[in-house]
Amino acid sequence: ALPGAVDRLRRGGLTAPIALAATDPANLYGSVLPWPEAGARLAREPGAYVVLANGELLAYLDRSRSGLWVFPEAGDQPEVIASALAGIARRHRRFNLQVVNGTPAAAAPLAPTLTEWGFAPAPKGLSYRG
Repeated sequence: ALPGAVDRLRRGGLTAPIALAATDPANLYGSVLPWPEAGARLAREPGAYVVLANGELLAYLDRSRSGLWVFPEAGDQPEVIASALAGIARRHRRFNLQVVNGTPAAAAPLAPTLTEWGFAPAPKGLSYRG
């Protein structure tokens, strides 16, 4: 972590959502806090990502970047999740989202917002075209 990062986190007041590697020390889920129920195995493993806002887990992207779990804490914020996923996708050569909360990605309620952020229908889901 950068110098002073721990102090800034302790002060709170964070409002902007942030996408972090699931293994990042700033992600407390899976180490200090238990993972929420998701119907899938969530883990702090290399390649997986979390989207957090104000310390709440909004979404989890598995290490293959094919499965996404959006949690109730995300509320009605599809733009936040889509923006975070687009940011993650820009850093990776291949990004093909196949499942969102157990539903095929192309049929998920989040799909229209994802297409606005650069995702396009693909044979196995939604691929980032940026």
